[in-house]
Amino acid sequence: MATLSRLFIHPVKSMRGIGLTHALADISGLAFDRIFMITEPDGKFITARQFPQMVRFYALPFSRRPPFDRARWQ
Repeated sequence: MATLSRLFIHPVKSMRGIGLTHALADISGLAFDRIFMITEPDGKFITARQFPQMVRFYALPFSRRPPFDRARWQ
Protein backbone atom coordinates (compact mmCIF):
# COMPACT_ATOMS: atom_id res chain seq x y z
CA MET A 1 0.00 0.00 0.00
CA ALA A 2 1.30 3.45 -0.92
CA THR A 3 1.62 6.14 1.74
CA LEU A 4 1.87 9.88 1.13
CA SER A 5 4.42 11.72 3.23
CA ARG A 6 3.89 15.19 1.71
CA LEU A 7 1.28 16.77 -0.55
CA PHE A 8 1.80 19.78 -2.83
CA ILE A 9 -0.09 21.59 -5.56
CA HIS A 10 1.43 23.97 -8.09
CA PRO A 11 -1.28 26.49 -9.06
CA VAL A 12 1.08 28.02 -11.64
CA LYS A 13 3.00 25.53 -13.79
CA SER A 14 6.76 25.55 -13.07
CA MET A 15 6.47 27.74 -9.96
CA ARG A 16 7.03 26.66 -6.36
CA GLY A 17 4.37 24.42 -4.88
CA ILE A 18 2.10 24.97 -1.90
CA GLY A 19 2.16 22.31 0.81
CA LEU A 20 -1.22 20.95 1.86
CA THR A 21 -2.55 18.81 4.68
CA HIS A 22 -5.40 17.57 2.47
CA ALA A 23 -6.67 18.11 -1.08
CA LEU A 24 -9.63 17.54 -3.35
CA ALA A 25 -9.14 15.27 -6.34
CA ASP A 26 -11.23 14.72 -9.44
CA ILE A 27 -10.83 12.89 -12.73
CA SER A 28 -8.20 15.38 -13.95
CA GLY A 29 -6.08 15.38 -10.77
CA LEU A 30 -5.77 17.54 -7.69
CA ALA A 31 -7.98 20.62 -7.55
CA PHE A 32 -6.12 23.86 -8.33
CA ASP A 33 -2.99 22.04 -9.52
CA ARG A 34 -1.39 23.65 -12.59
CA ILE A 35 -4.49 25.64 -13.58
CA PHE A 36 -2.37 28.62 -14.69
CA MET A 37 0.82 29.04 -16.72
CA ILE A 38 3.12 31.89 -17.68
CA THR A 39 3.19 32.68 -21.40
CA GLU A 40 4.91 34.94 -23.88
CA PRO A 41 2.71 37.62 -25.52
CA ASP A 42 2.35 35.30 -28.53
CA GLY A 43 0.95 32.51 -26.32
CA LYS A 44 4.09 30.34 -26.18
CA PHE A 45 4.34 28.89 -22.69
CA ILE A 46 7.37 29.39 -20.45
CA THR A 47 8.62 26.65 -18.12
CA ALA A 48 11.30 26.10 -15.49
CA ARG A 49 13.24 24.04 -18.01
CA GLN A 50 13.93 27.27 -19.88
CA PHE A 51 14.09 29.52 -16.81
CA PRO A 52 15.02 27.50 -13.69
CA GLN A 53 14.64 30.60 -11.51
CA MET A 54 10.85 30.26 -11.90
CA VAL A 55 10.84 27.71 -9.07
CA ARG A 56 11.87 30.49 -6.66
CA PHE A 57 8.46 32.16 -7.01
CA TYR A 58 5.16 30.94 -5.62
CA ALA A 59 1.54 31.90 -5.99
CA LEU A 60 -0.44 32.81 -2.90
CA PRO A 61 -4.17 32.20 -3.05
CA PHE A 62 -5.99 35.35 -2.03
CA SER A 63 -9.53 36.13 -2.97
CA ARG A 64 -12.70 37.49 -1.50
CA ARG A 65 -14.66 35.52 -4.06
CA PRO A 66 -15.93 31.98 -3.47
CA PRO A 67 -13.52 29.17 -4.42
CA PHE A 68 -13.14 28.36 -8.12
CA ASP A 69 -15.69 25.83 -9.34
CA ARG A 70 -14.12 23.90 -12.21
CA ALA A 71 -17.43 22.21 -13.13
CA ARG A 72 -19.01 25.61 -13.74
CA TRP A 73 -16.57 26.30 -16.60
CA GLN A 74 -16.82 22.94 -18.38
